[in-house]
Amino acid sequence: MDVNKILTPVMLRLINDKGAPMAPDSKSYNGTLLINFYHDNYAAGNAAVEKMGPVTDRVEALFDDKPFNIEGYNNYNLVVQEPLGPLFDPAHPDEHYMSIRVSFGLARTLLNLR
Repeated sequence: MDVNKILTPVMLRLINDKGAPMAPDSKSYNGTLLINFYHDNYAAGNAAVEKMGPVTDRVEALFDDKPFNIEGYNNYNLVVQEPLGPLFDPAHPDEHYMSIRVSFGLARTLLNLR
């Protein structure tokens, strides 16, 4: 799986976001992505922790300290933080979810500062 195909659109949306724009004189941008995934409960209603754990392991393997490519920016400090869960949302009583935070930093490249 090419992580850049997933995150590049997300990062470009952040960079171009009018609600939290990067200051014109700033050279860096720091933020956090929140990745949530859901899994059906066991028949008894318990969270399927044994099935959810490998997904969090895979997210960590894909993202932790593995910078992605965004033209005009260098990525640094891509860190998967401790997963939270299993969590329960009453709106979805037949499933539990895990929440994983990925912190990141972006810095404009010298060519992009002009």
